[in-house]
Amino acid sequence: MDSTQALARRQKIFADPAHAKLRVAGAHMPFPGIGHVRDEGSGYAWVPGEFGPIRNDR
Repeated sequence: MDSTQALARRQKIFADPAHAKLRVAGAHMPFPGIGHVRDEGSGYAWVPGEFGPIRNDR
């Protein structure tokens, strides 16, 4: 209901994992839904994790 407070909360939600370089999982993110948030100066970018088949080289 408070747009100023909502903006501050969103900025913190993105800033914390971006600065700590944490992996993030999102239910409504494009496949694979796991990646990280990158700080891009005036905002943030979603960077999806790499996906590939599991290889069995044994």
